[in-house]
Amino acid sequence: MERIKIQTSIFLKNKLILILTLLFFIMSIAYTLLSVFSPYIELNSLPVLSTSLRFTFPTMLFFLFISFEYLIKIKTSHAYEFLKSGKNGLSTYYINGISVLVMILFLYCFMHLAINGAVYFYLSINHVEYLLHIIMNVFLNLFLVPLMSIFLAAVLTFCNKRVSAYVLMIVFSFLTSPVFGIIGTWFDSDANIYIFDLVDFFDFVPPAVSWTPIYAFGFSVLPYRFMQIGVWIFALFAVLIFVLARRGKKSGIISSAICLLVSLGLFLCYIQPVSKIDLSYDPLEGSTADQSYYHKNVVQKEKKAAFVITKYDITFNIGSALSAVATVSLSNERLESYEFTLYHGYIVSKITDVNGNDLRFTQESDYITVYNNSDTPLDKITMYYSGSGQRYFSNVQGISLPGYFPYYPQSGFKEIFDTDIGGFNKYTEKNDFDFNIVVNCPKKVYCNLSDNGHNSFTGKSNAITLVSGFYDSYDWNGVRIIYPYLFETRNFTKDMIISEISGFLQKNPRLGVKKVIVISNVNSNRPYERLAVYHDHMDINWILDLDTMYSDQSVTANKRKLKNYIDTFIHVKELYTQILNQEKANGSTAKESVLLMLDEKMNKLGEEYVIEQSKKFLYDENDTRSALEFLCELE
Repeated sequence: MERIKIQTSIFLKNKLILILTLLFFIMSIAYTLLSVFSPYIELNSLPVLSTSLRFTFPTMLFFLFISFEYLIKIKTSHAYEFLKSGKNGLSTYYINGISVLVMILFLYCFMHLAINGAVYFYLSINHVEYLLHIIMNVFLNLFLVPLMSIFLAAVLTFCNKRVSAYVLMIVFSFLTSPVFGIIGTWFDSDANIYIFDLVDFFDFVPPAVSWTPIYAFGFSVLPYRFMQIGVWIFALFAVLIFVLARRGKKSGIISSAICLLVSLGLFLCYIQPVSKIDLSYDPLEGSTADQSYYHKNVVQKEKKAAFVITKYDITFNIGSALSAVATVSLSNERLESYEFTLYHGYIVSKITDVNGNDLRFTQESDYITVYNNSDTPLDKITMYYSGSGQRYFSNVQGISLPGYFPYYPQSGFKEIFDTDIGGFNKYTEKNDFDFNIVVNCPKKVYCNLSDNGHNSFTGKSNAITLVSGFYDSYDWNGVRIIYPYLFETRNFTKDMIISEISGFLQKNPRLGVKKVIVISNVNSNRPYERLAVYHDHMDINWILDLDTMYSDQSVTANKRKLKNYIDTFIHVKELYTQILNQEKANGSTAKESVLLMLDEKMNKLGEEYVIEQSKKFLYDENDTRSALEFLCELE
C-alpha cells in the first residue's frame, strides 16, 4: 500500500501529466453533459450513452500516451531504486504503477456511468436490462479498451529507445483509427485486396456509435467484442509477465504461456461467424454489403413453385448468429425437385426427408433446389442452416427479422433485392400457412403469432416477424403494439406513441391487423421497407408519418421507379432535369427507359394529364403492367 501511495504521489506531482489528465476528464465530461442539457436535442438515454461511447478512441489514445510517460517517468525517479530493492521489485513497481492508472481510469468510467445512470433514473425508464446495458457498455468501451492501452504502454517502456516506442504508438494509433477503414476501402476498390478482417481486429470503437441509435438494440456488447479486447489484453499481459520475470524463472514462463493460450483461445472464438450490426465501409459485412453483393454479377431469378407449402415447423437457435431447423410440409409429393428462396447469408448444411435420409440439394446465392432421391412421396423436407443477414440481425442482444425477409425457406425463386433503389422487395405470400415456431433465445422474443410462452408461437399467417431487444408492448382495442421502449422521452410519451399508431389504424380499418411490430431501423432502410402489411400484422420501422410510409409501400416493385421519377419531378425539378440529362447522355432510348418515356409522354400529352393517369396506375393493385408498358400504352 505504501508503494502505491508513493507512485500515486509521483503521478500527482508531475504537472504536465496531471494537467493533461484534468483537461481530458473535464473535456469529455463537459461534452457528454452538453448532450444532456442541450436545448436543441430531446433528452433520450441512448443518444447520451452514444456521446459517452464516442470517447472510446480518444480515451484509449489518451491512456496509451499518458501511461507510457508516467511509467517512464517513475523509472527515472528516486523511488525506482527503493521499489526495485525489494523482492520482485521490478514486478511490484509495474503492478503498483498500473494499479494507479487503473484507479484513475475507474474514476473516469464512474463519472460517465454516473451521468448515464442519472439520465436513466430521471427518465424513469424502469427496465433493468437497459441499466445493465449501460454498465456493460461503459465497462467494455471506456474501461477494458483503455486498460488494454495501459498494458500496451507498459510493454513499450521496455523499448531501448523512447523514439522507437513512440513510433510504435503512432502506428498503433493509425491502425485503430477510422482512417485505416478508409484505406481498407481503397484497397478493396482499387487493388481488389480485402483487408477488412485486419481492419476489424484493430477497430475498438463501438459499431454504429456515430449513426442514428438503434433503439431496440442499443450499442453492441456482443461476446465477440469482449473476445476481441480479451485477445489483446491477455497477449500483452503475457509479454509483460515474460519481460518482468527473472531470467529463466519457470513460474514466469508458465504464466506467460498460459496467458498466450487464453489469448489464442479467445482469438479462435472471436473469428467465428457472428450476426452483428456493421455500418462500416466493409464491402462484405458493412453498410453497402447487400448492394455490393447483388451488383456483382448475381443473377436473380423468378420462378413460381410447382408445389405449395402447407405448414412450417421451425426451431430457431439464437446465439452469436442464427441457426435453424425448418421442416416444411409440401402439397405436391412426387416432384423431381423443389425450389426455395433463402437469403444467401444463411448456409444450408443438410436437408433430409421425413425419415431423416439426406437429400441432394444445391444452394446458389438465394436459391436452393432440393432433389427427390427416389420415386417415394416427399411430403416433408427438413432444412438445417445457419448464418446471418447484414441488415436484419439475429443474436443474443437482439433480433430484427421482418416477415418479408427470407430468413426461413419460401417456395419458388424470388428476386428479393431491388438493385435500382438498393433495398429488399417486400414479397408476401397470398396464402396463409400453419406455423409452429420455437425460438431458443436468452431474451424475450415477440412474434405476430399467438404466444404460447417460453418463446414458442403458433398460428396462421402469410409471414412471420420476429423481434427481440429493448421492447415493450401495449394493447389498444384488441391490437397489440410492440415497440422499443427507448423511443419514449419526456415529450414523446407512450401515450403519444400509441396515439400515432392507433390514429393510423383508425383511418385504415380495412387492414384488419392484430399486431403492429416496430422493427429496427438499420442502415437507413429504403422508403418501401419502412412499412409492410400482412394478413394479421404490420411491420414499421418508425412511428411518425405512417400515412406517407403506407403510401410508399402501396406501390409494387415494378412501378416504383415511375413513382420516384414523378415525385422528383413534382418536388425537386432541378434534380429531375439532371437525372434526365444523364439518362440521355447514356444513349438510352424511350422504349428502353422509363424516365425518357415519361418525359416524352409529358411533352406530348401534358404534364398534369400524365401525372394524374400515372398516379391511378401506381395505386391500382389490379394493374400488373410494368411502368414502361403503362407509359407506352398511355394515350
